[in-house]
Parts: sequence; structure tokens; C-alpha cells
Amino acid sequence: MRTHRRPAAGGERDEARPGAAGAQRRTADPRTPDLVRGDARAMPALQGSVGNGTVLRMLHRSGHPVLQRTHFGPGEEVTADPGYSVTLNATVNGVGIGTFSSQTTPYSPGDHAEDQLIDELETACSMPTMARADTAQALAQGQPDGQGGRLHTLVISDLTASPCSSRHGTTTKAPGVEGCTERLVDLATNGHHGHRFQITIRAHHLYQPRIPNARALSQQAVADLTAAGITIQVG
Repeated sequence: MRTHRRPAAGGERDEARPGAAGAQRRTADPRTPDLVRGDARAMPALQGSVGNGTVLRMLHRSGHPVLQRTHFGPGEEVTADPGYSVTLNATVNGVGIGTFSSQTTPYSPGDHAEDQLIDELETACSMPTMARADTAQALAQGQPDGQGGRLHTLVISDLTASPCSSRHGTTTKAPGVEGCTERLVDLATNGHHGHRFQITIRAHHLYQPRIPNARALSQQAVADLTAAGITIQVG
């Protein structure tokens, strides 16, 4: 188990392991049942495919012990330690779907709050029975997009720091894993299973891991988000 340490000012964690460009993207994986049956070999593949948020939900439902919750529903007390975790609040189509926090588990070192949110949304789009009821209900409020799909308004607020980026080398995730900026750009550009998202982000400050030119690199990541049509406010 990794030891949590308080992050540097402006950063999500106190380490910097820049990910490679062309990072891998997570999609639904048919090996999900192996996890519930307790096949530990399935853990890394699942984390890299369906995402840690979905993995944790399956662990909860199978009675498997987990280390930390990552999704707190509307009105629930948030127990994530702000000294250890990045958090955000999210609404979809004006409906609050709760607070998401970063998570480090033996199966998923380095999943960020944005990962947890995107995992939840993608699960609700493609596997609604695996998502929380409030998320599925919020998606039901989406409007027809004129192309046979649904258009949603996603607002991310109170994000501790602006999203990390594998393209610009600011992510602390494992090499080859897509940064949060890249995942958000993909969601805004391509949607998921016929669901499209107009995204607004409000972050407290720029993400500044302990790497050279961190501020400038994070500003470039913000520019990537803006170029993808995402509205982002920092500060």
C-alpha cells in the first residue's frame, strides 16, 4: 500500500511522474466479472479499462473491502481528507450528482477526482445499472442532440486544482495513462455511447506539481481544454 503524503501547494500529489503522449484510454472491459470472483490478475486490466470508480463499486457490491470512497452523493458527508485528496463537485443538466475525490488503492495508484467523475458518467451512459441512481436520473434530463443522441450540460465546480495533462507532462499517473485534461477533451469532443457533454470547469488554482515550468505547462493544458470548447475558470 502506498503511503499518503500531503501535496505541495498547488498540486494534487507531491510526486511527478510525467505520462507519455498518446496515453491509453479506458473503455468497458468484458472481464469485469473476474473481479467479483476475486481474480486478482484482473485488477490491473480492469483499472485500465473501466476505471477505478467502477472497480470500487463492484468491490463494494461483492463485499470486498475497499480503502476509500470516491463518490459522495448529494447531501452526503464528504469524508475524503482534503490534505490527501483532490475533490470536485459536479452537476449534470442542473442536477447535483455529488462530490468526487481522488483515490489511491492497490489496484489504481493515482486515479484523480476527474477520473472518478468521468468513470461514473461513462458507466451511466453505457452500463446504467452499474451507476448510481442519481447519476442515471441526471442523464435522463439531457436534451436530444439532433443526431439520435443526448446532449448534457456538465458543470465541475470547486475543483482543487486544474486538470493534469499527459500531453504536457504534468500528470502523476503511471506512464501511458491518459491525463485528466486529455480525458475531458475526449469527453467533450467525442462524448460516450451517444451522450455528448458541454463542460464547464471552475478550479481553485493551477495544478503545479514539482516539475520545471509546472505553471506554464498547466496553462497549456488549460488552453487545450478551451480549444476543445470547454469553459474553464481558474482562481
